[in-house]
Amino acid sequence: VHVKFKATELFTNKYGISMTNKDKSCPLKAVIFVNRDSYDHIEKTNYDIDYYRILEEITVNKWDSSAIETIMNLAKILFQDRKVLNLYCTMNPQACYCLKDNLF
Repeated sequence: VHVKFKATELFTNKYGISMTNKDKSCPLKAVIFVNRDSYDHIEKTNYDIDYYRILEEITVNKWDSSAIETIMNLAKILFQDRKVLNLYCTMNPQACYCLKDNLF
């Protein structure tokens, strides 16, 4: 994730696993938390819960206060002016349509 001129972009990792992986970037339009469930559905999220949920997934040295501050600011930017949703789904490919219907 890269923030440039208050716009958040995602960049692919050129050292990724896939041989088809190309260096590309695109604007970040939504943040989706994926959860397993017995049926496909979308739920709106709570900003406070999701903010801390993202922070739990980020590795940062606890003794480096400037790094912690930077990460916290980036997490706030990540959620600004974007849809943030919880996708609860089965392993069925139809879950993608549930997500698509809620995003577009």
